[in-house]
Amino acid sequence: MNRIKEALEGKTIFITGATGFLGQPLVEKILRIAPGVKRLYLLIRPKEQLGGQTMTAEQRLTKELFRSNVFDRLYRSYGEKGRAFLEEKLIAVSGDISQEGLGIDEALRIRLQEEVDIVINSAAAVSFDAPLNEALAANVLSAGRIAEFASACKKAILVHVSTAYVNGANSYSVPETVHHAISSSETEPLHPKGKFTDVVREVEHIRKMISQVEESSRDPKVREGLLKELRKPRRRGKGMTRAVKLESLRRKWVQSRLTEEGMKWARQRGWNDTYTYTKALGEQMILGGRKEVPTVVIRPSVIESSLSEPSPGWLDGLRMADPLIVAIGKGRLRSLPLDASVILDLVPVDLVVNALLATIPRAAEEGGVKVYHVATGAKNPVTLGELHRLVYEYFQKNPMLDRRGEPIRIKPLKFPKQSTFRLQHKLKTVSLETAERTLRKLPSSRRTEKVKRKISTAKMAYDKLYYYGEIYRPYLNLNCRFEVDNTVELFNSLNKEEKELLNFDIERLNWRHYIQNVHIPGVKKHVLKLDAVGTLPVEDMASWDALTINTLVERSAERFPTKTALQIKREGYWQRFTYKDLHEMAQKIGQAFLEMGLRKGDRVVLYSENTPEWGAAYLGAASIGVVVVPLDAQTWHKEVWSVVRFTQSRALLASEYCLARLESEALKENEAREFPVTLLNVDQCCQPFALKEYPRSTQPPRQEAELKEKIEVKPNDLASIIFTNSTAVDPKGALHTHHNFITNLLGVNHHLPVTESDQLLSVLPLSHALEFTCGFLMAIYGGATVTYVHSLKPKVILESMQETGTTCMLGVPTLYALIRDDIERRILRTPKSVLKTNLLNTSKRVSQSVERKLGKNI
Repeated sequence: MNRIKEALEGKTIFITGATGFLGQPLVEKILRIAPGVKRLYLLIRPKEQLGGQTMTAEQRLTKELFRSNVFDRLYRSYGEKGRAFLEEKLIAVSGDISQEGLGIDEALRIRLQEEVDIVINSAAAVSFDAPLNEALAANVLSAGRIAEFASACKKAILVHVSTAYVNGANSYSVPETVHHAISSSETEPLHPKGKFTDVVREVEHIRKMISQVEESSRDPKVREGLLKELRKPRRRGKGMTRAVKLESLRRKWVQSRLTEEGMKWARQRGWNDTYTYTKALGEQMILGGRKEVPTVVIRPSVIESSLSEPSPGWLDGLRMADPLIVAIGKGRLRSLPLDASVILDLVPVDLVVNALLATIPRAAEEGGVKVYHVATGAKNPVTLGELHRLVYEYFQKNPMLDRRGEPIRIKPLKFPKQSTFRLQHKLKTVSLETAERTLRKLPSSRRTEKVKRKISTAKMAYDKLYYYGEIYRPYLNLNCRFEVDNTVELFNSLNKEEKELLNFDIERLNWRHYIQNVHIPGVKKHVLKLDAVGTLPVEDMASWDALTINTLVERSAERFPTKTALQIKREGYWQRFTYKDLHEMAQKIGQAFLEMGLRKGDRVVLYSENTPEWGAAYLGAASIGVVVVPLDAQTWHKEVWSVVRFTQSRALLASEYCLARLESEALKENEAREFPVTLLNVDQCCQPFALKEYPRSTQPPRQEAELKEKIEVKPNDLASIIFTNSTAVDPKGALHTHHNFITNLLGVNHHLPVTESDQLLSVLPLSHALEFTCGFLMAIYGGATVTYVHSLKPKVILESMQETGTTCMLGVPTLYALIRDDIERRILRTPKSVLKTNLLNTSKRVSQSVERKLGKNI
């Protein structure tokens, strides 16, 4: 019996914040453990984009959830049916938690309140210093609206995600109870520190503060300051009237002041920052508006990357500790004002998701209000000093690389007092500002401008790190313990099956393993996009030299078995090959080659257009150590035979299209040779062509196959011979080993990483080293999808790019010129439009002139 699955199966769930860091794995987990859930309604706010366009809730659902790697595990389970499953279960509800009625159409809201069984509120403004008006709307008023929505539902349970730090700036043991609410009395001040006497009056006071800031922004003195700022050279924007630019500056001034006033008021009231203050107030709104609805308040501490689900180290953007970790790894952070003995309460996001879901059947049974802390400090603590040591050790063994590809050597952090930290920052800032002023007095040149940019970048980096030191200061020096008695009791009440399904046992967390093997690699992969690149694992440098093309394919087949590797559209239908398919095809072809008598070191010519079968043929040959000599599909037929003879190839792997380009006289000549070259059909997994007129060329004698397990392909074994010019006069073939290709792959991928979310369009011939390395091997290495086209006409290429969502395409100037000309023809519609032609040509001449003056492309 699994009570959690039973509590979710057949239910309708309403979730806010589904596109956020906690919401995404929450949705994924529900669908994975309870596929029989009836429906998940996800409240998604339409997002305004640049240019005035609006991304609808449905479009955001597709982009931010359907395409999120949070569902990789689900897609692997469901295969091609995964997308249909998501579309069936997930419904986007256009709305906004900051608006009355959650911004939902009234008729739809009434229908939802009839259907919904569970309401989960995970939406929030999570920035510690969000402007006060934004924090009020997202963390306070929205909570009241969620409670109102849930109480209007016929049968709902309400789960509200808060934060453990609502206890305020207090260092003590924090119980799992409701904080801060006290009865109003004459003996208590209107705004007692760390308490709320009247939530309504508290909200009215905040609104009054916001109104006062708005009024102040229109003060003549403030306006004069904004006008002075507007007159600065850097404020001379294009396409904006003076009034529009002035209004933009005023709004920025208001937001900045609201940020300052929010932080000041929150700390005056007894909280660390605007976030924790408004989240505490939001809890009061939930408790005041829930009526009789069974309610759960989940209070996680600092949520970080997942421990194991949906994948180890899964992350969606930098969390609290991550900017500091990255800065340490890059050698930019040298000091931080913290108390090394203070416990930093971190918790993996999947433990929070599991605990949240485990509370639902308990809430349905018991009703009332229950608070759960999901935190590690009380049962499995780790101090800031220990965390720093683990991070330092990691980057000592796995240093990040600088722009020149050299390892960045880091030093341990120093922990100065806050006053010393501020003085250090001030001294750095003064020196950089002095250098900036000096450079302004010098004549402008390319060199001085370059130095100015470097100084400006350094100053921004120092300011950012100083900001983190200031904003995180309370958490780096706050020594409190969040009690987890309710959470531990809940976990212990689960049966064995439920514990395995929803494991939120915080004591199983091994901090060394989590930080060094899970979290930092997760930051590099999901945020920095440095999946196995961008760092130099000192211990594993030798393993780079041990890689071959074969191990590359094997690893990707294990990591992305159901992910589409190669695809092509044939007769209007997509033909797709997963990484598992590709690996199995290569193994099958390699075995067939052995049965035909091919052995390690033999050469074969691969003569075919770009297709998925080309890749399978190459990998099949590589799997047994056969050397491939690739040729462009447009190679002259006499040139093909010249290469075959020159390289002493034993087989010609040709597509049906390319075989038809070979003249019958040459085929007859090959048939008459003492040892004819075997003709194999690339389109049919390299089986011999069925050509009765050439029996000796197409019916090789079968031999006892050598066991593939005995064939050892080493990194320094030859993989390809690539000809750089005609073989007719002065043949020059470049010899490429497995190690050559792998080294080039890793070098390019360090600067231009390819990930599993990329869609590559292959148009250059795979016989070229560039396309083979960067458009084929790099895609396999990163788990990307490669699309092949049947024609190189610009129209076909552009349509394929649009249909597949291409993110990367390698090309040459001639190809790009053809695509540009095609786009221009489409814009002009007719080549006889003299006016449009002249306008287009004039714009091109102007842009080229500007590019020459600026020294860069626009």
